[in-house]
Amino acid sequence: MAGIGIGVMIVPQIVRFMIQEYGWRTAYVGLGGLMFFVAFPSLVLFVREPEEGFARRRHRLSQAADVVLPGLSVREVLTGSRFWVLALSVLCVSTVVNGTAVHIVPLLTDRGLSLAVATSMLGTFGLGTLAGRLLSGYLVDRFFAPYIAAAFFLLGCVGIGLIASGAGGLAPLCGIIFLGLAAGTEVDMMGFLTSRYFGLRRFGELYGYIFAIFAVGAGLGPYVLGVCFDRFHSYNYALFGYVGLLVLASALMAILGPYVFPVEKTEAAVGTASAATKPAT
Repeated sequence: MAGIGIGVMIVPQIVRFMIQEYGWRTAYVGLGGLMFFVAFPSLVLFVREPEEGFARRRHRLSQAADVVLPGLSVREVLTGSRFWVLALSVLCVSTVVNGTAVHIVPLLTDRGLSLAVATSMLGTFGLGTLAGRLLSGYLVDRFFAPYIAAAFFLLGCVGIGLIASGAGGLAPLCGIIFLGLAAGTEVDMMGFLTSRYFGLRRFGELYGYIFAIFAVGAGLGPYVLGVCFDRFHSYNYALFGYVGLLVLASALMAILGPYVFPVEKTEAAVGTASAATKPAT
């Protein structure tokens, strides 16, 4: 996931060069070429199944997983309030972070910065995302994760405020970095908190529901900013609303309460599952 931040740092510079030299249509073809000549060979050459076949491993794990892995049923989760508190927080953050990320370059050029400078600052968003993933991952192993998430989301509020203020100097740069830190926390927290509040028994399905809600926000956020600019010729109205969404997301994180499945309990259950799936000797 940290590689996404590296991509955001590098790819916009490549795209800006291709657009300036060859036009946006050729730039799209260039992006396709990057995926085909870099990502595809990487998968073909380096991604391999373990020596034990996938089907055999899945069969062994399925014999014990439903019995020993801790976790709530899907029905229990969806009829409880905690899932929807987490889902609403994810929706708010996804809407804000993805919406702002898509519009960073026009946001900055609208405030008088050149295209080259705005594109370079988009690279700092990738740097912030990279730092956010690594830093939040380090912190949640040592501190209560919802509080860490709430703090990073509030940093995103500060970032939007710095960008919307139109201040010069380092203000827009710091604002983008703060937004990147919030972006680097969002997806990582989804998986971590799903496991801690709902357990591992139905983790895949429940995480899928949370990620679907995240995807809704990722599509909604850029659209709202675009409509706001087309109607009012300014991003500020939507940006002020986005600050409110991040405050709401932070407050929702803060009220999630203690973990239902703390790490000690989960690790013990997983250890039991691993022992149960070993062949007899």
